[in-house]
Amino acid sequence: MAIVVLIGAKNGLTQNEVKVFQARIDMEEQAWPIVDHAPVLDNVCPNTINITATSHLKSYKGINYKAENLTKLNKNAWSEGVKGNGLGQTLEVRIKEKIANYEPWRLSSQWLLINGYIKDQQTWENNTRVKQFEIYKNDRLLGVLNVKDTPFVQTFNIAELAYGTLKIGDCITFKITAIYEGEKYDDTCLSLLVPTCAS
Repeated sequence: MAIVVLIGAKNGLTQNEVKVFQARIDMEEQAWPIVDHAPVLDNVCPNTINITATSHLKSYKGINYKAENLTKLNKNAWSEGVKGNGLGQTLEVRIKEKIANYEPWRLSSQWLLINGYIKDQQTWENNTRVKQFEIYKNDRLLGVLNVKDTPFVQTFNIAELAYGTLKIGDCITFKITAIYEGEKYDDTCLSLLVPTCAS
């Protein structure tokens, strides 16, 4: 896949300096069955982060589409709320803890992601999904993450973000730079974005 990094050039980085991360599939299950047995993902540690977005879709019929949905494993999702397909919208993940609240485990560099809106297969197909993020740490561009167009749980490792020196208060930003078009809607959705913890 060809990678074109326009913002990197604006930040003084050459194409060779921008790291490219590839999300991968580690679980041979689609996301929507997993919401019924969430302990499969029991190494997630959402208590370590606060997550916000530059926009979200307005609530509809009692369903909200806020970024906080990304730290839960349920049938809700985050959906950007601007006109069009959400290119340029960002998710900001701020580190608030480095220890999980249920085990003496530390924040790791492994993250989990579920692309699209996983309420059911038709909803997933109808809505737009993320194809690529730019990743920033404290406003400095560090790399590009290519995301697969699949309802399977994906993992990616951002060890290059120097977790040994990651401090409480640091901000990791995910900026949407490419999308997979939905069959019906141009709302770009994501159902899970959360770090894991390890002993």
